[in-house]
Amino acid sequence: MRGKDNGTMKRLDYLVGQPEEYIIKEATEMLGEYGIDYMKGYVYCGDSNEAYCEIADIYYDMKADMEDDLKKALDAGDMHSYAINVHGLKNNAKSLGIDGLADVAYDHELKSKADDIEYCTSHWPELLAVWNNSIKALSIYLRAMGVDKGFDDIESEDIEYKDDEYEESDIDMLFDDDDDELLNDVDFNEAKDNIRTLIESGMSDIAEEIINELIDETDNPVKIAQLRSMLN
Repeated sequence: MRGKDNGTMKRLDYLVGQPEEYIIKEATEMLGEYGIDYMKGYVYCGDSNEAYCEIADIYYDMKADMEDDLKKALDAGDMHSYAINVHGLKNNAKSLGIDGLADVAYDHELKSKADDIEYCTSHWPELLAVWNNSIKALSIYLRAMGVDKGFDDIESEDIEYKDDEYEESDIDMLFDDDDDELLNDVDFNEAKDNIRTLIESGMSDIAEEIINELIDETDNPVKIAQLRSMLN
């Protein structure tokens, strides 16, 4: 891991107070090591690391209860409840750029809707393993952002100790000049689906912030109208 060669232990919350561009660069690399597309989640979250961090924090906190609900439904053979909960997991994962988990959850959603309890039961360990991997990755990211819950699941070797300060020259350009309308880079219907999930989960304030950011990013009148209708 970078930052350990000199043996100097630097603060774990090294992204606190850093410019957005530096956070984007570091989070992209950090989460990418765990198969998470930070930039995709960043766009879903209205081009806001603050919103991404808030949703990641909620995702982290909801894990235990959501896992418990899914396991109870699976053990009871309640495929209807299982499908509803795994659908929510899929959308939550997509909103953070955790495509690997979203894909596995989608398979479970389809199989549970087909009442295939054998598939869901036999592939439950796979779902849980991919899910736990995302939690571990976001634990490291949240710690770097100064969100400290103890993080008992983080081992010391997982932490990157930073000894470099932000410098403008270190930033790679993440956007091309012709990429002004970032909303075109994501599936618009999936974006709306994720926003609905946030609203249904009681996170209307975050959903509204994301909607307003997306409206600012597009000149498409149809998309603007659809986004505004979700504010009602």
